[in-house]
Amino acid sequence: MCLGLYIKMLGLIYQQYVYKRALDECIYRARVFELPARSKLVHIGDYAYKEYFHKVADVLPDYSKVVQDIKPVPLNKKEFSQEKEWIYLIMVNGYIVKIGGTRTGLGKRWNSYACGHYCIERGNRGKCSETNANVYNTLCAFIRQRGWKVELYGYPVKPVKHKLHMFGEEMEVPVQTYHVYESKILGDFERKYGSMPYLSLNSDPNYRH
Repeated sequence: MCLGLYIKMLGLIYQQYVYKRALDECIYRARVFELPARSKLVHIGDYAYKEYFHKVADVLPDYSKVVQDIKPVPLNKKEFSQEKEWIYLIMVNGYIVKIGGTRTGLGKRWNSYACGHYCIERGNRGKCSETNANVYNTLCAFIRQRGWKVELYGYPVKPVKHKLHMFGEEMEVPVQTYHVYESKILGDFERKYGSMPYLSLNSDPNYRH
């Protein structure tokens, strides 16, 4: 057997190994990470702040790759790719499972979640945060193994600028505020509905009232 053919065969074997690890991980998460009973979930139709949010994307299977992956399909690509502050909802079959915020735009935030593909369980080096690995692979399991509908809704945070006087000059600088919105909305959610959304774990404690 020539060296080139041997290397190609090794590549195919490794590719199948990676695919199996990814499939096993999705099956595991589909089995382990069950959604709570509907009585403990909040549907977007019943959410107190629903009028502030609008749908920005569907999350669908990504069949362009061998591994088990998913991707967002924005309703408005320009809006989705804009670098601005957002508060977003991730919903499964219409139920809110995560409330989050971003200062760099929805597209970049999703790219961060997609780093969850590189978790150790998929046969990779694990160069991703636990949050990204948990959210991405759990959604991947729900979509690829269960066939559940996943959607992203967003609320664009109005830009805030602050005037600074520095060394005899006045300058306007943008002020990050999404973390205040995120903490406020998560605190309100927990108080009204009795618990945090399924995949929401962190927010700025300074603004949790």
